[in-house]
Amino acid sequence: MFNKTKSILECTESSLLGFSTRKSYLSLFKRLFLYPLVYLQVGFVDFVRPLKIWSLFSFAIALALSFLVNNSILDSNSYIATLNIFVWFFLLLISFSTPSSYAFNGVTELTVKNTVIILSEHEINSVDSLELLEDNVDKIEERIDERVKFYKWLIGSAWAGYILFINFQFRLISISDMKPDKNFLNTLFETSLYLSLFSLFALTLMVSYKRASKILISNLRYACVQKKSLLQKVDIDLT
Repeated sequence: MFNKTKSILECTESSLLGFSTRKSYLSLFKRLFLYPLVYLQVGFVDFVRPLKIWSLFSFAIALALSFLVNNSILDSNSYIATLNIFVWFFLLLISFSTPSSYAFNGVTELTVKNTVIILSEHEINSVDSLELLEDNVDKIEERIDERVKFYKWLIGSAWAGYILFINFQFRLISISDMKPDKNFLNTLFETSLYLSLFSLFALTLMVSYKRASKILISNLRYACVQKKSLLQKVDIDLT
């Protein structure tokens, strides 16, 4: 079952990322150099989907209100107030949208169907084998969560080390009765800015990876449920 689970995971990854599930001479190259990039892209697209909807709506409202201002129907002060009301109100709607609007992001009837086909190709054709596969999927999900926590730990450690370094520098300055010079403060500001940008970039990658992994695991889980449903239907037809 271990080898089957590993092969099913690899094939499901290939299917979701738009690659062939058949192994070839370039499979190792693609898995090492292409898969991670496409995987992050899938997660990033899912991550920014609500932001994209909100941005499009805000842009449309801004254009509509600008038209009213140009035609002297709305003054500039009312334009700013009305735009803020609509933008923040729609942000509220996006933030608290119902589960049906986001629970199946990245999961479609086609992706589930393709994953069911992968299960059949690996001879997962009984409820018992599906339950064993689900147990292994749980372990895979735990391993993914551990890696995400490790990424968070790295980012947190970078900031902790940097803050400790700053405190040490200011401690030396206070002991020597010196005032921080302009070059020191500029360097401190630049370093803080670079670390903030790095942290933002790292957090974006981490969230994208987590979202893509969530899509992968969700497709496997829904496929298992779909396969059980098909098996139950066959049993009913036979009886």
